[in-house]
This record gives sequence, C-alpha cells and structure tokens, in this order.
Amino acid sequence: MLPFGLIVLSLLNQLLMLLAFADATLPPGDPPRVIVRDMSLGKTVVGSQGELLRGATVAYFKFRRETVGQPGYPAIDYATDPAFWDRMSETGINAVRLVFFDGWQRSHGDPNVDPFRPFPFTSLSPADALLQGAATQAEANEISRSDRRNMLRDFDTIVNLAAERNIYLMINYHDTTGYKDPNFITGLQPGQRKFSYTEGQSYLYQFWNRIAPRYANRTHVFYELMNEPVGFHPNNYTADDVFQMSRLFKRVRLLAPDTHLSLATFTTPASFNNRTMLRIAVELDQSGVDFTNASIAFHPYDISNLPHVVQPIAQTMRRYPVINTEQGLPASLKLSEEEPDAPGYFYHLLGSRTMERMNVSWFAWNTFETDQFENVWTDIFQADAILKNYYWGTELMLAEAMSRLENSMNPEAQAAYMMAKPLFDLYTNDPNAELPE
Repeated sequence: MLPFGLIVLSLLNQLLMLLAFADATLPPGDPPRVIVRDMSLGKTVVGSQGELLRGATVAYFKFRRETVGQPGYPAIDYATDPAFWDRMSETGINAVRLVFFDGWQRSHGDPNVDPFRPFPFTSLSPADALLQGAATQAEANEISRSDRRNMLRDFDTIVNLAAERNIYLMINYHDTTGYKDPNFITGLQPGQRKFSYTEGQSYLYQFWNRIAPRYANRTHVFYELMNEPVGFHPNNYTADDVFQMSRLFKRVRLLAPDTHLSLATFTTPASFNNRTMLRIAVELDQSGVDFTNASIAFHPYDISNLPHVVQPIAQTMRRYPVINTEQGLPASLKLSEEEPDAPGYFYHLLGSRTMERMNVSWFAWNTFETDQFENVWTDIFQADAILKNYYWGTELMLAEAMSRLENSMNPEAQAAYMMAKPLFDLYTNDPNAELPE
C-alpha cells in the first residue's frame, strides 16, 4: 500500500486534473442526504461523499424574533441573515444545527413576574396563546396562526440559505432535561425558574407534526428529535423514556420516510451504572428504531465526578452511528459560568480535536451571532485546528470536487469519480487509526 501522504497527494492531483471534465459549479438544488458511514473506529453521520460534518448553531425563538432591533438586543436576526451564512460557509462549516429554542422558553419562567406563566414562546396552538395572555378565543386563534406563519417563514428562509451554500441543516427541538409539557398549574416556587413536567407531550408533537413533513423532501435537512431529554446521565434514562423516544421516532419516520433522524442526545456519555450509552442504544434498537438511517446523539460535557473518558462513545459507535450535536468549550475558555465544562479527551484541550481524531461529526455550541461565532468558531475551534494541523479545509474542498465529478454528465468525469472515490474514502478514514488506551 502507498504511504498515506502519497495517497493524499495522488488524490489531490487526480481531482485537480480531472475537474476539467466536470461541470464548473455544483448542480442546482439541495445537497444530497447525509449518510451513515462505517469507518475504522465505528459509525457516524457524514455528508454524501463521506466527509465529516463540522457544524455551527443558530437559534429560532419568538422572543428573539420580536426583540431584534430593540435596545440591548441584536440589531439583526443572524439566523436569517445571508451575510452571516456567507461567513459561516467561508470558515470551514458544512453543517448548521437549527435550534428551536421555544421548547426551552416554554418550560422556564420568572416566579417574580408570574409563577404560572412561562417566558414568551411560539404559540403552536390557541391554548398556547391563551396561556400567554390572549383575552379571547378569537385572539388566541389569530396569535397562533400568526406565530406558526412566522415560524415557518423563518424556517423556510433558513432551509434555503443552507441549501444555497451547500450546507447541511439539522433541525433540533430544544429543551433541557425534559421533553414533556410543563405543569403550569402548580407553577414556580420562589427561586425556581423551571417548571415541573406533566405526562403530556403536545408541544413536542405539534412541532414535529408541522416540521417533519414540511422538509421531508429537502435532502440537505435532517432532524434531531429532542435535546438532552433526560437529566443528566444515560443511567437516568428509564424504560418509559426509551419508549417515548421510540414512539416519537416512529411518528416522525412516518412523516419523513427518508430523512436521517438523531435521537437520545445524552448530556454526557458517562454513566454511574450499567445503563450506559450503548445500553440505551440497544434498547432503542430493540424497540423498533432502525439505525440504518438514524443515529445516537450525544454532548460530551463533563458534569460529574465520573471519569471523563471516551470509552462510552467508542463502545457505542462500534455498533450504532453516533453524532456530537453540541460541542462546548473547556472551563478555561468558556464564555460564561453557566456553561458546563466540555474538555477534549486524550488530553486534548478541545473536544473538536478529539472528534476529528475519532472521525465523529460535531457541531459547535454558542455561535448564534457574529461576535460569538468569531470568538468561538474562528478564534478557538478553527484556529486550534489550523495551528495543530488537523484542519479539515482540504477534506471539504475535495468533497465538493467529488460532488462535481459525480454529478457531471460527462462520461470521462464519471470515470474520474469512480477512480477518485476510493482514494477519497481512504483519505478520510485512516485504516491504521487506533484509539489510545
């Protein structure tokens, strides 16, 4: 076998010479769907050519939408700003996580303002509007229609902004340590900012019943069904939690048969007992979740005195696809004390470096507006990768070149693609990679 460096050089030369046969630009339309790829260390979610996803995060929520331009708030809505998307595209990003933050807004409030009313959130139903102060049923009906219309308009804009820049988009329903409907009857106690939960899941299902079919045929879009649904470790996931996640999976799968679905979304991979990340994945598998087009999501936060080790991720990805949907910063670099610690593994400063080492796709947290994006993505994640020689820019350039070759109508370009693809696969998956002990 050729030395790895020569393989890479051969691939580069091959593509640069043969791109002359391909179309000058990528074909119009959405990027092809993400796929599950089984590599030397295990399975993850990747772009259509097999390239890892390196993502940023944007947010949608009603309060943000309605405060844009007001004193003390952002002057523009960065989630729908073409210039912001251009900047993300320029800096090595090929995926974006769209956080629907109104799930979190709905489960939190200020007891000093009104202990029985949450923070402002998108009214997906008239009942939501009545809860937030609509005086009549007619007013509630109009508010919910307007909120849904505004949400879908902005989501459509974001979906199109991503497609126009050849960026994958993962839509995420976002609450923390919960996914059910809040108990507004008991309300909040003094000092308490999060409502307890009932057994209902109306808001979660209303969201996915609207979103899942709407973007089912947009091939660059995939879904993360819940965010950190259980606090805080895999061992805290009960049999009922597994059942509810599987139930939602089957509902969304019915509405979006070909869309990749990520689920579970652990706050941390670490467990206190044998109900591990892998154990929960097995139970989801046994409950009917088909992992041929689905994955286990996780966040690598270090939130307890358990060892911060990579083994739970490594064990899981040998059997099931995994994806890191929220990569935070280590304590020495985090932007606020509210952020949990997210150091890398193997003595890496950054978790992003570990993800690159393990061939696991990942999304950066706290990139919601320009200053955050530049501070977190450009000055930390990207800069560290360039400095320490693990930056992925060449891989993304080659993936785009591969797409051009694959989609060309020129027979010689098609032949070039067939020759180049095995080299690209080898370049993006070192067969000699091993996890440190």
